[in-house]
Amino acid sequence: MTLDTTFLGLIALATTVMAVVQIGAAVFAARAARDATRAAQQLQRELGPILANARRASEDAARITALALTQIERIDTFVETTTARVDESLAALQEAILGPLRQGSALWAGLRAALAYFASRQERRHADDEDEDENLFIG
Repeated sequence: MTLDTTFLGLIALATTVMAVVQIGAAVFAARAARDATRAAQQLQRELGPILANARRASEDAARITALALTQIERIDTFVETTTARVDESLAALQEAILGPLRQGSALWAGLRAALAYFASRQERRHADDEDEDENLFIG
């Protein structure tokens, strides 16, 4: 065996080792890719229902928010209408009570003024009668 043949044998052996290592690496990479694919699929299977539930919960929350907003608008309209009606009713009640009360007060004030006038007139007449009596008194 010559040195050329020995080097040629070493080169062949090195090439064979490299080919085996590359085949091993390729097999290992293929297994790793297959395992990664399985893990991704399992993750997708497990997360799928969770994401679907989250999506449904989000849709339900949006629907509930819309319903709550509608109800709040209805309550606001109801309160505004009720407040306006109560104000109108109180104004009508106040007018119904205070109107005649004012008229009664005015009538009462007029009656008191008339009575005061007649009372003062009678007092003056009584005072005039006393003055007349004193003038007639000779003494």
